[in-house]
Amino acid sequence: MRGDFSYSQVQDGAGLQLGVTIIADGDAVREKMREDAATAGFRVLDCCELDEFASGIGPLGDLILVDCHAVDAQTLAMLSRLDMRAGKSGAQVIVSTSLDTLDAVFGCLSMSGAEILVS
Repeated sequence: MRGDFSYSQVQDGAGLQLGVTIIADGDAVREKMREDAATAGFRVLDCCELDEFASGIGPLGDLILVDCHAVDAQTLAMLSRLDMRAGKSGAQVIVSTSLDTLDAVFGCLSMSGAEILVS
């Protein structure tokens, strides 16, 4: 029988702890994502709402987690900007969305190679 998993810090090749940026509108969803990332060993660099992230230039982590279920022009512009920044920096992007908004969200994510989760 195998032992328990080792929940240590997630590190890059140089031994530095990987950082994560969390972007989500719902307080409960955002807090759950923060807890899960910390439990997995990531250092949480930023945890904010979509509007808050779109209003300034926040830090990008090695991993960017986005929960996006409502799409308007501002949200799509933020996703496109985030996609370009992540594509240039090499950050990994995971976006969770709904089936209703999948086409619009997919259209914004061409440079970063984002993974899209559909609920």
